[in-house]
Amino acid sequence: MGDRVDKPGYEAVLFDMDGVLIQGRATTPEVYANAADDTLAELGADVSETERSVLRQPQFDRAMAERCRAVGIDPEEFWTVREGFASERANRRIGSEPRTPYEDTTVLATLSARLGVVSNNRRGTVEYVADKLFSGRFEAAVGRDPTLEGYRQRKPDPHYIERALGQLGVENALYVGDRGTDLLAARRAGIDGAILRRDHGQGTLEETPTLDLTGLEELRSALV
Repeated sequence: MGDRVDKPGYEAVLFDMDGVLIQGRATTPEVYANAADDTLAELGADVSETERSVLRQPQFDRAMAERCRAVGIDPEEFWTVREGFASERANRRIGSEPRTPYEDTTVLATLSARLGVVSNNRRGTVEYVADKLFSGRFEAAVGRDPTLEGYRQRKPDPHYIERALGQLGVENALYVGDRGTDLLAARRAGIDGAILRRDHGQGTLEETPTLDLTGLEELRSALV
């Protein structure tokens, strides 16, 4: 397990998942397209190829809702079922290139604070990653709920960070992310935010991070 680092102050350290803990794109457009087809088959909907195009897109928007209604499907039901199929398909890729842990995630074993993962990715995939790739490492694994309300509560909304804090029963925590929206969500949740500068870039940061990291191994010294 390695030498553990004592950190006065932070009761927990929370991590974003995609681009922080594991490599590769969160979910490919192909996964969402195939999940949409799975969903239409599950719901017994006869939808033409032309009508399917909007239903196959990754994001939910007014156009998707209108297309669902036009073909006689409840948008909420479509989205919930599609989220499940998307997780099933995405999870098959976890553990294979490129969806593998970053090498510096080995530092997690040396941190004495309680650990959690909070991601905009689907709950079914976040829990799968935590169990398959980081078994026993995280006390809280929080992803978005498979509902339209859950989709709307993604970061920078603090909802899921607050859920993780509640599950851990802590208030003083650090959230490690790779985007400005992660820092904003952390601030809104009332905790500190750290930016991790992976090679995929962070864009313009409007929030000032408490910690500016180039690798997770820097947490060892930063949290002492």
